[in-house]
Amino acid sequence: MPLAACIITLINIDYQPYWIIEKGTELPDESASSHYQVSTISEGKKQISIHLDKRYVGKFIQVKKVSQRGNTNIILKIESNGEPEKTPFLKMGIDEIHDPLTVQTSEGQTIAPR
Repeated sequence: MPLAACIITLINIDYQPYWIIEKGTELPDESASSHYQVSTISEGKKQISIHLDKRYVGKFIQVKKVSQRGNTNIILKIESNGEPEKTPFLKMGIDEIHDPLTVQTSEGQTIAPR
């Protein structure tokens, strides 16, 4: 295999169609349920803002998997090492979204669009 083909193959193996813009915690909004919002950012790429409700106080979010076979499916891993009395949020960029977008936890809890 030529060297250029090996380099291209190695680059593609590590390719992720998403990146983390910001993640952290915030004071819970007592009236809000878990939700996500999609907006357009630079060059037509998308930003997905995910906010979890008061059931997730003291938790932390990580992206476990992003699948784009057919529709776009984002699976979140919820961990217990977040800040006490705060709920987690995450903002991620993604190259493109194939509708319908599904956002859910690794336990199967679906996060609805806002």
